Amino acid sequence: MDHLRKALEKAESSSPTVRDWMQPVAHNGQNGSGHQEVNPGRVVATDTESLSVNRLIALSNESPAILDRYRLLRTRVQQALKAQNWRVLGITSSAPEAGKTLTTLNLGITIARADTQRVIIVDADLRKPSVAQTMGMSPELGLADYLNGEAELADIMYQPASCPNLTIVPAAGLKPALHPSELLASARFDNLIKTLRTAGAIVLVDTPPLLVGDDVLAIAPRLDCFLLVVEEGKTTVQELKDAARLLHDHHLIGSVLNKSSQVQKRFQSYYSTGATGETQEATR
Repeated sequence: MDHLRKALEKAESSSPTVRDWMQPVAHNGQNGSGHQEVNPGRVVATDTESLSVNRLIALSNESPAILDRYRLLRTRVQQALKAQNWRVLGITSSAPEAGKTLTTLNLGITIARADTQRVIIVDADLRKPSVAQTMGMSPELGLADYLNGEAELADIMYQPASCPNLTIVPAAGLKPALHPSELLASARFDNLIKTLRTAGAIVLVDTPPLLVGDDVLAIAPRLDCFLLVVEEGKTTVQELKDAARLLHDHHLIGSVLNKSSQVQKRFQSYYSTGATGETQEATR
């Protein structure tokens, strides 16, 4: 726990460049790769029934056709991040209910289960948090408590027992976040992202939808790039244009077509344990 507090104190007392944080100089408390050893968080149980109901297929062998699409997404995302030496990816959508949280979790779990690199998922949707609920977790403290100065980073990091290489930073706290954009624009959020960079992990930030407020724009300068989730049949062309305009000054590495029936139909006959016939989350 002490090394986390020291890392936060360092972040608060200095103004390192992005390169300094992405390529930190080795010192005591760092591992052989030169990364700061960040505690993965306390191990917490997850509700197995919730995982199934909420369609976290990356934790099961169900729907292999759809799972393979997440593996493809995993590979393409990792390649894009590695090419630019990026670590912090924001996942957003133009409007609510497009499936960005489920995409974030399935992508993060897919990376964590296949790689030795830790994945940290930060739920930065303080207006409508759902990461912990989708994972079947009941955390005591969350990002809102940290940003309000009522908790330290070590207090809000949780390691799901069902996925040991994954760390969750939930949004929900003891009190509702009254001014989300102000909290997300604060130096304390900046320090959190800087500290997580030193862990050598891939950091996925589940952000609010772009068009519901200015929260995403408040944190965009702290993130390396974005992935845009598009819902088939519901996301409009105008919403996509508005989203592209808002992200114009930031790096958009691509988009995900979510809730697509086309992929399921195309691959259904290939797998003996294929999809169930209903429209499910997929990517292409």
